Amino acid sequence: MAERLRRRVDALRSAIVPIPREGATVDATLLATLAAACRDQLRVGFDYADGQGRASTRLVEPQGLAHTGYRWYLVAWDPARDDWRTFRIDRIAGAPQVGAHFAPRPPPEGGDLRAYVSRSVNMAPHPEPARVILHAPRSVMAARIPPGAGQIEPLDETRCLLQCAVPTLDALVYWLMALDVEFDVLAPPALQDRLRLAGERLARSLEKMTVPKAGG
Repeated sequence: MAERLRRRVDALRSAIVPIPREGATVDATLLATLAAACRDQLRVGFDYADGQGRASTRLVEPQGLAHTGYRWYLVAWDPARDDWRTFRIDRIAGAPQVGAHFAPRPPPEGGDLRAYVSRSVNMAPHPEPARVILHAPRSVMAARIPPGAGQIEPLDETRCLLQCAVPTLDALVYWLMALDVEFDVLAPPALQDRLRLAGERLARSLEKMTVPKAGG
């Protein structure tokens, strides 16, 4: 392996923190550039769009990369905001600009980037995170719900509490139904209303289904 390529591979290995889940990846060249900047402690600038589509230009001090299984994230210190930030790499537009060296600082969560990214992703700003009682043991649900999707706490031997951010109510309705377990929604009230509407829609659809007559 060529020395230049070996250095890029080593940079990826040293900077990436995996969070086990299944999902897609992003451009390998972009990942390698960011990983090398993390390893060599070089500032990076890039154009970025947030969750509402608002564009901005960021100049940050990169700490590491993390993969949730669905998306790649960059953990970096943002001097303009004087705080740590998590950036979805698929929202970075164009090639990042690598700049000067920066002095390292203590990383967030005591260096546990898995915990930092999971908390940032799971508890993203939302009027009210979802709280749902699942009628199944925590061990069963933990094997089916990816770590980055939410926090699961045992209630007793047969139930557990799921807490997660609500990206869209319709997506969460679909996800809860796909779990194929009984559940009770504690919050938000809007999720209860959306599930009620979905149930009514399903009931109407079932009523329209033609039931074959005996002997027909």
